[in-house]
Amino acid sequence: MPDRYYKIRTDYSDPMKPPHIRDSRGMAELMSDLHDDGYLVSESVEVRYAVTGANFGPDMPTQYAYYFEAKPLGEIALLRPHVVEIAEVVVHPDSQPFPD
Repeated sequence: MPDRYYKIRTDYSDPMKPPHIRDSRGMAELMSDLHDDGYLVSESVEVRYAVTGANFGPDMPTQYAYYFEAKPLGEIALLRPHVVEIAEVVVHPDSQPFPD
């Protein structure tokens, strides 16, 4: 099963830079594990993603480039009482690594 990425909002995290996790479980399974066990163990990642667009004239469609990167940070344990929200980050299928 492919990896999925989730943005986590907790009552103690910085809202401008929320933590992200990489996991093979789907949203329903993640929520079930969090509810049943009271905690969730996963892999913490630093996520960067961007979309750029260029329009070369009124008769041409806008061309987009999608970029996505997830740098592993290690294991993370999230406690149910502190998790406010979990949202899946949808990675565009044509995403490329950042051109650093």
